[in-house]
Amino acid sequence: MEGIKLIITDLDETLLTKEKKVTDYATEVIHELKKRDILFGIASGRMVPVMKRMMKDFGVFEDISVWLGANGADYEDKDGYKETAPYLNTGQMLDIYHKTVGLDTSCGVFDDENQRLVVSKENDAIAAVARSNRYAFEALDLEEYLIGKSFNKFFLVDEKEKILKHKEYLDSLSNKDYAGVYSGAKMYEFMHSSVSKSSGIKAICKHHQIETGNVLALGDSENDVGMLKTAGISICMGNGPDHVKEIADYIADTNENDGWARILDQLLELNLRS
Repeated sequence: MEGIKLIITDLDETLLTKEKKVTDYATEVIHELKKRDILFGIASGRMVPVMKRMMKDFGVFEDISVWLGANGADYEDKDGYKETAPYLNTGQMLDIYHKTVGLDTSCGVFDDENQRLVVSKENDAIAAVARSNRYAFEALDLEEYLIGKSFNKFFLVDEKEKILKHKEYLDSLSNKDYAGVYSGAKMYEFMHSSVSKSSGIKAICKHHQIETGNVLALGDSENDVGMLKTAGISICMGNGPDHVKEIADYIADTNENDGWARILDQLLELNLRS
């Protein structure tokens, strides 16, 4: 496969295993991409600072050229370039809050400056998300806290079954000001309507003067759909849902079976283990 200049991948359940690790095989592939002058980036619902802290543990940090966080709201490049898409303002966040407060889930925002989640109430799912992002969490009166502030996303967090129970209603709330997406497991997220991983890829391509047709994207979840449709080559993980697999060019093995590394090794003819 020729012409690929950028590989952009989702993080959780795609590059990472369930234990939040990068396998040795995946590490070999990432190193090889750098040797071949193929840009490598990560696109996640996680915040860019969180992703950076995580990836420093795996020996591939220096190989990552592009960071796309908060589902496309924040873009940072290894060369120091940064671009921020529109954030949600106070009115938009309070509108979402008032429309979802009766669902009996916890909701809130990522306060990156203070490395904490500010939420409407505490629950086990909030505690798990905080641990996963290495953040603290605090329950506050959101109607008071959000006044005069803007954030890259507003989220609802609870057990998966409860989030899925309300998903159809949450999907219906998207409008010209904000858009919602189920990002997998315990979380549903709202961003500014102009924000997505797709818009983030387009910003990356513009900065690096790359055509989207020269991008290969890998993902596993609903919040990856736009990214997979935008890229010239799209790969869905074997552990992804059927409706995401249907729009992908290729289906990899699961993230637990080194599917990420195997398919790149094969398609790009890296000749590492395939």
